[in-house]
Amino acid sequence: MSELDHWLDALGAQPTDPRLATLDTRILAGVTQRQEARAARRGIALATVLALGIGIIGSTLPEAPAQGAATTTTIGASDYAPAHLLDG
Repeated sequence: MSELDHWLDALGAQPTDPRLATLDTRILAGVTQRQEARAARRGIALATVLALGIGIIGSTLPEAPAQGAATTTTIGASDYAPAHLLDG
């Protein structure tokens, strides 16, 4: 046998690293975490596109022209106006 075969036999005789026993579990946990993050980003992107679409459609198709609210008080009609308070 060659020298490489001796090295490989010696390497095969050594005990394996104990971290290899949990390698599958750690890899699957990482894959699951990435899938969940991807699903969350996809949901946020969908909500963003939906909100933008509703905003654009809502702004281009107004129901009626905008009108300001009518004011009920006129200038100087309040009993708390400075000129009225100084007279009394």
